[in-house]
Amino acid sequence: MKNRLAEFVSVALLVAILIGAMWLDRANNTAPMLDAVVERVIDGDTLDVLINNQPVRLRLIGIDAPELSQSHGRDVKRFLASLIEGQPVRVALEDEDKYGRSLAEVFVTTMDPTSHQQSDMSVNALLVRTGRAWAYRYQGEVQYSAYGDLEADARAKKRGLWVDSDAIEPWQWRKTQVNQ
Repeated sequence: MKNRLAEFVSVALLVAILIGAMWLDRANNTAPMLDAVVERVIDGDTLDVLINNQPVRLRLIGIDAPELSQSHGRDVKRFLASLIEGQPVRVALEDEDKYGRSLAEVFVTTMDPTSHQQSDMSVNALLVRTGRAWAYRYQGEVQYSAYGDLEADARAKKRGLWVDSDAIEPWQWRKTQVNQ
């Protein structure tokens, strides 16, 4: 009986390790890349995708795009929809947010016109780099430094929403809407 229990525990431990390995890329400790198709763009940082034919609502991690009723909000949604709606993407899933959305970095495959080599481009980074989203902040601190650098560059070059000197951060704008 003890041998069977030990064998069961060993097998269970092995299965747990294998499952853990599937969810972590050992080289850089990141979430796995999953294939998906974008069903619908909800707004500038929220999408509905199909992963293995299962619907999943994603929140683009590390960024905060203008709300739909905020200045630039509808433009950002249109841009994002024109880029990825109905398209295959690769998704690096992280945790869930408090609204039950899966936090993710989303990638589209692009082709270099010169070398004709394909590569994955981060949609999250593209939105920040082109001035269509802010780097996400928690208690005033940028949570993903690469996005902070992209935002600073977009601001300096007055890209996208940065043409407006009085662009209001979505988290500040949401506070004003709650109080109305």
